[in-house]
Amino acid sequence: MIKSKMTSYIRKMNKRAYPFMVISSVFCANFFFASCGYDKTYEAREESLHFSNDALSGGVPLDDTEMAVALRICYAFRTKRSKFSVEMLDQSFNYNYVSRDCQSTESSESFSATLTQTNSTEPLRFESDFKGSYVREVQTDIHGYLSDICSDVLAGETPLNISEINNELYEYTFRSYVGEGDQVEIQIGAINNPNSTVPEVNQKLIFKILTNATSAGHYQGMVIQSKRYLPCEDNDQNVKLYQQDFVAP
Repeated sequence: MIKSKMTSYIRKMNKRAYPFMVISSVFCANFFFASCGYDKTYEAREESLHFSNDALSGGVPLDDTEMAVALRICYAFRTKRSKFSVEMLDQSFNYNYVSRDCQSTESSESFSATLTQTNSTEPLRFESDFKGSYVREVQTDIHGYLSDICSDVLAGETPLNISEINNELYEYTFRSYVGEGDQVEIQIGAINNPNSTVPEVNQKLIFKILTNATSAGHYQGMVIQSKRYLPCEDNDQNVKLYQQDFVAP
Protein backbone atom coordinates (compact mmCIF):
# COMPACT_ATOMS: atom_id res chain seq x y z
CA MET A 1 0.00 0.00 0.00
CA ILE A 2 2.83 2.41 0.87
CA LYS A 3 4.57 1.73 -2.44
CA SER A 4 1.28 2.20 -4.30
CA LYS A 5 0.64 5.57 -2.64
CA MET A 6 4.19 6.73 -3.29
CA THR A 7 4.06 5.61 -6.92
CA SER A 8 0.73 7.37 -7.48
CA TYR A 9 2.06 10.58 -5.99
CA ILE A 10 5.30 10.63 -7.99
CA ARG A 11 3.41 9.95 -11.21
CA LYS A 12 1.30 13.02 -10.49
CA MET A 13 4.48 15.05 -10.02
CA ASN A 14 5.90 13.81 -13.30
CA LYS A 15 2.99 14.91 -15.49
CA ARG A 16 4.04 17.98 -17.40
CA ALA A 17 2.83 21.33 -18.63
CA TYR A 18 5.15 24.35 -18.61
CA PRO A 19 7.69 24.05 -17.24
CA PHE A 20 6.73 20.34 -17.22
CA MET A 21 3.96 19.79 -14.69
CA VAL A 22 0.21 19.26 -14.83
CA ILE A 23 -1.57 19.63 -11.51
CA SER A 24 -5.03 18.20 -10.95
CA SER A 25 -7.64 20.38 -9.28
CA VAL A 26 -7.51 18.33 -6.09
CA PHE A 27 -3.72 18.06 -5.91
CA CYS A 28 -3.23 21.71 -6.79
CA ALA A 29 -5.29 22.78 -3.81
CA ASN A 30 -2.70 21.11 -1.59
CA PHE A 31 0.36 22.32 -3.46
CA PHE A 32 2.26 25.43 -2.39
CA PHE A 33 1.40 27.31 -5.57
CA ALA A 34 -0.85 30.29 -5.03
CA SER A 35 -3.35 29.08 -7.61
CA CYS A 36 -4.12 26.10 -9.83
CA GLY A 37 -2.93 25.48 -13.36
CA TYR A 38 -0.30 27.45 -15.22
CA ASP A 39 1.05 29.97 -12.71
CA LYS A 40 3.02 32.55 -14.71
CA THR A 41 3.93 34.50 -11.57
CA TYR A 42 5.49 31.43 -9.97
CA GLU A 43 7.25 30.47 -13.18
CA ALA A 44 8.77 33.93 -13.56
CA ARG A 45 9.95 33.92 -9.94
CA GLU A 46 11.37 30.42 -10.23
CA GLU A 47 13.39 31.33 -13.31
CA SER A 48 14.61 34.64 -11.89
CA LEU A 49 18.33 34.46 -11.14
CA HIS A 50 18.84 37.23 -8.60
CA PHE A 51 20.00 37.22 -5.02
CA SER A 52 17.74 38.85 -2.45
CA ASN A 53 18.84 41.84 -0.39
CA ASP A 54 19.83 39.36 2.33
CA ALA A 55 22.88 38.47 0.26
CA LEU A 56 24.24 41.99 0.75
CA SER A 57 23.63 42.01 4.50
CA GLY A 58 25.11 38.62 5.26
CA GLY A 59 21.81 36.79 5.68
CA VAL A 60 19.12 36.37 8.31
CA PRO A 61 18.25 33.33 10.46
CA LEU A 62 15.68 30.95 9.03
CA ASP A 63 12.26 31.69 10.50
CA ASP A 64 10.19 29.07 12.32
CA THR A 65 8.39 27.92 9.17
CA GLU A 66 11.63 27.57 7.20
CA MET A 67 13.29 25.77 10.10
CA ALA A 68 10.45 23.25 10.22
CA VAL A 69 10.90 22.53 6.50
CA ALA A 70 14.69 22.33 6.81
CA LEU A 71 14.37 19.89 9.71
CA ARG A 72 12.00 17.63 7.76
CA ILE A 73 14.33 17.62 4.77
CA CYS A 74 17.44 16.92 6.84
CA TYR A 75 15.78 14.15 8.87
CA ALA A 76 14.54 12.60 5.61
CA PHE A 77 18.02 12.91 4.06
CA ARG A 78 19.55 11.19 7.08
CA THR A 79 17.01 8.38 6.86
CA LYS A 80 17.68 8.01 3.14
CA ARG A 81 21.44 7.88 3.64
CA SER A 82 21.13 5.03 6.14
CA LYS A 83 18.65 3.06 4.05
CA PHE A 84 20.27 3.61 0.66
CA SER A 85 23.78 2.71 1.81
CA VAL A 86 22.62 -0.55 3.41
CA GLU A 87 19.61 -1.73 1.41
CA MET A 88 19.63 -0.16 -2.05
CA LEU A 89 23.17 -0.18 -3.44
CA ASP A 90 23.41 -1.36 -7.06
CA GLN A 91 19.69 -0.78 -7.61
CA SER A 92 18.55 1.05 -10.72
CA PHE A 93 16.71 4.40 -10.64
CA ASN A 94 14.83 5.71 -13.66
CA TYR A 95 14.46 9.35 -14.65
CA ASN A 96 12.76 11.51 -17.23
CA TYR A 97 15.04 14.31 -18.37
CA VAL A 98 14.33 17.63 -20.07
CA SER A 99 16.77 20.31 -21.17
CA ARG A 100 16.09 23.78 -22.56
CA ASP A 101 18.73 25.92 -24.21
CA CYS A 102 19.06 29.69 -24.48
CA GLN A 103 16.96 29.70 -27.65
CA SER A 104 14.12 28.03 -25.69
CA THR A 105 14.58 24.79 -27.63
CA GLU A 106 13.57 21.82 -25.50
CA SER A 107 14.59 18.19 -25.72
CA SER A 108 13.51 15.25 -23.60
CA GLU A 109 14.66 11.70 -22.98
CA SER A 110 14.83 9.06 -20.27
CA PHE A 111 17.77 7.41 -18.55
CA SER A 112 18.60 4.92 -15.82
CA ALA A 113 21.25 5.30 -13.13
CA THR A 114 22.72 2.82 -10.66
CA LEU A 115 23.14 3.69 -6.99
CA THR A 116 26.80 3.29 -6.03
CA GLN A 117 29.16 4.10 -3.16
CA THR A 118 32.93 3.62 -3.16
CA ASN A 119 33.09 3.24 0.62
CA SER A 120 31.05 4.25 3.67
CA THR A 121 32.74 7.65 3.98
CA GLU A 122 32.20 8.66 0.35
CA PRO A 123 29.00 10.16 -1.09
CA LEU A 124 26.34 7.95 -2.62
CA ARG A 125 26.14 8.51 -6.37
CA PHE A 126 23.80 7.81 -9.26
CA GLU A 127 26.12 6.52 -12.00
CA SER A 128 25.00 6.32 -15.62
CA ASP A 129 26.33 6.41 -19.18
CA PHE A 130 23.84 9.21 -19.81
CA LYS A 131 25.62 12.29 -21.20
CA GLY A 132 23.16 14.92 -19.97
CA SER A 133 23.86 17.33 -17.13
CA TYR A 134 22.10 15.47 -14.33
CA VAL A 135 22.62 15.51 -10.55
CA ARG A 136 24.93 12.57 -9.84
CA GLU A 137 25.61 13.00 -6.13
CA VAL A 138 22.83 11.76 -3.85
CA GLN A 139 21.67 14.57 -1.61
CA THR A 140 21.98 13.55 2.06
CA ASP A 141 22.46 15.18 5.44
CA ILE A 142 26.27 14.94 5.15
CA HIS A 143 26.86 15.16 1.39
CA GLY A 144 25.43 17.47 -1.22
CA TYR A 145 24.16 21.01 -1.34
CA LEU A 146 22.48 21.00 2.08
CA SER A 147 25.21 19.32 4.14
CA ASP A 148 26.18 22.54 5.96
CA ILE A 149 22.56 23.49 6.62
CA CYS A 150 21.76 19.98 7.89
CA SER A 151 24.79 19.99 10.16
CA ASP A 152 23.35 23.06 11.90
CA VAL A 153 19.68 22.18 12.07
CA LEU A 154 20.27 18.59 13.21
CA ALA A 155 22.44 20.02 16.01
CA GLY A 156 19.57 22.26 17.12
CA GLU A 157 21.07 25.44 15.67
CA THR A 158 19.35 27.96 13.42
CA PRO A 159 21.43 28.69 10.31
CA LEU A 160 21.35 31.84 8.21
CA ASN A 161 19.72 31.80 4.80
CA ILE A 162 23.03 33.00 3.30
CA SER A 163 26.37 31.24 3.55
CA GLU A 164 29.76 31.43 1.86
CA ILE A 165 31.32 28.14 0.76
CA ASN A 166 34.58 27.96 -1.20
CA ASN A 167 34.34 31.66 -2.13
CA GLU A 168 30.82 31.23 -3.48
CA LEU A 169 27.65 32.72 -2.06
CA TYR A 170 24.73 30.39 -1.30
CA GLU A 171 21.16 31.55 -0.68
CA TYR A 172 18.60 29.03 0.62
CA THR A 173 14.82 29.29 0.40
CA PHE A 174 12.68 26.56 1.98
CA ARG A 175 9.04 25.88 1.04
CA SER A 176 6.53 23.17 1.80
CA TYR A 177 3.72 21.48 -0.08
CA VAL A 178 1.10 20.00 2.17
CA GLY A 179 1.02 16.33 3.09
CA GLU A 180 3.75 14.95 0.86
CA GLY A 181 7.07 16.77 0.90
CA ASP A 182 9.13 19.90 0.80
CA GLN A 183 11.20 22.06 -1.51
CA VAL A 184 14.47 23.95 -1.29
CA GLU A 185 15.80 26.53 -3.71
CA ILE A 186 19.55 27.16 -3.70
CA GLN A 187 21.06 30.11 -5.55
CA ILE A 188 24.83 29.97 -5.98
CA GLY A 189 26.98 32.82 -7.22
CA ALA A 190 29.76 35.30 -6.63
CA ILE A 191 30.91 38.81 -7.44
CA ASN A 192 31.83 38.23 -11.07
CA ASN A 193 32.61 41.85 -11.94
CA PRO A 194 35.66 43.32 -10.17
CA ASN A 195 34.11 46.78 -10.46
CA SER A 196 30.93 45.71 -8.68
CA THR A 197 30.00 44.82 -5.11
CA VAL A 198 26.80 43.04 -6.15
CA PRO A 199 26.97 39.23 -6.38
CA GLU A 200 25.52 37.51 -9.45
CA VAL A 201 23.74 34.16 -9.53
CA ASN A 202 25.69 31.59 -11.56
CA GLN A 203 23.22 28.76 -11.07
CA LYS A 204 19.96 28.00 -9.28
CA LEU A 205 18.94 24.57 -8.03
CA ILE A 206 15.45 23.51 -6.99
CA PHE A 207 14.90 20.19 -5.26
CA LYS A 208 11.49 18.69 -4.48
CA ILE A 209 11.87 16.07 -1.77
CA LEU A 210 9.65 13.35 -0.34
CA THR A 211 9.68 13.95 3.42
CA ASN A 212 6.41 12.32 4.47
CA ALA A 213 7.43 8.90 5.79
CA THR A 214 3.96 7.40 5.35
CA SER A 215 3.54 8.20 1.65
CA ALA A 216 7.23 7.94 0.73
CA GLY A 217 7.88 4.50 2.21
CA HIS A 218 11.36 3.28 1.21
CA TYR A 219 11.90 6.51 -0.74
CA GLN A 220 11.76 8.97 2.15
CA GLY A 221 14.26 11.71 1.40
CA MET A 222 14.20 11.01 -2.34
CA VAL A 223 14.65 14.06 -4.54
CA ILE A 224 11.82 13.41 -6.96
CA GLN A 225 12.48 16.48 -9.07
CA SER A 226 15.65 18.47 -9.66
CA LYS A 227 15.88 21.66 -11.68
CA ARG A 228 19.07 23.49 -12.52
CA TYR A 229 18.86 26.97 -14.05
CA LEU A 230 21.85 28.67 -15.66
CA PRO A 231 22.06 32.22 -17.05
CA CYS A 232 22.36 32.84 -20.78
CA GLU A 233 25.26 35.20 -21.42
CA ASP A 234 23.95 36.52 -24.73
CA ASN A 235 20.29 36.67 -23.74
CA ASP A 236 19.53 37.77 -20.20
CA GLN A 237 15.81 37.26 -20.82
CA ASN A 238 16.24 33.48 -21.07
CA VAL A 239 17.76 30.85 -18.84
CA LYS A 240 18.98 27.35 -19.55
CA LEU A 241 17.21 24.53 -17.74
CA TYR A 242 18.16 20.95 -16.89
CA GLN A 243 15.40 18.99 -15.19
CA GLN A 244 15.23 15.39 -14.03
CA ASP A 245 12.16 13.66 -12.60
CA PHE A 246 12.30 10.41 -10.71
CA VAL A 247 10.08 7.73 -12.25
CA ALA A 248 8.54 5.49 -9.58
CA PRO A 249 9.11 1.75 -10.10
